Amino acid sequence: MNELGLAHITIGEAALRVAKETAREILRAGDDPLRHAQAFQSLWIRSNYAKEIQTLGTLHDDVWIAQSMGRSDDQIRDWATSVLKDFSR
Repeated sequence: MNELGLAHITIGEAALRVAKETAREILRAGDDPLRHAQAFQSLWIRSNYAKEIQTLGTLHDDVWIAQSMGRSDDQIRDWATSVLKDFSR
């Protein structure tokens, strides 16, 4: 691996890199973050609940809670977009 310039990274670091790049791509494309919440949850589960991506891993649940509390989809979408912006920095 050293010959190729590759290094071992933890599952958490790998999940973090994938989550950040996915968040950046959603923001770049102007896509609806609510459509991707479950994908972040799936990544979090597959990473064995890596603490590095917990914020996005629980996004699907947080969206459901906000909907249950009567928040509009526009309010939730704005909030989810800000979560992605903060996370992708």
